[in-house]
Amino acid sequence: MPVVLSGIHVANLLSLVVFLVLWIVLFECAHVLVTMLRHGPLIGWAVGPLGVTVMFLQEPSTLFIWLNVLFPALVSGFVLYFGLFTSLSPISIQNRPLIKVAVIAVGVLL
Repeated sequence: MPVVLSGIHVANLLSLVVFLVLWIVLFECAHVLVTMLRHGPLIGWAVGPLGVTVMFLQEPSTLFIWLNVLFPALVSGFVLYFGLFTSLSPISIQNRPLIKVAVIAVGVLL
């Protein structure tokens, strides 16, 4: 594990902060987009520090629940891959497949 941690270097702190904010905003936008595609009778919106919550009159279908989980996770995975493993990355991480899978999996699960 120390070999993996010694291979991580922050190149630009400001771009790292911008990347983290962009990651959270795109995740929330994907979540809101799936919610807006539902077209159910809307009761209200709640905006809090942990994100946006939309309240509907009826219980969502199983398809909507799965779509509401998988689409934001997919967006999060793409943002993490392009933000951390391309040439514009604010952090230099070793280019190993196992490290890529672990970083993206942990990021999607968060």
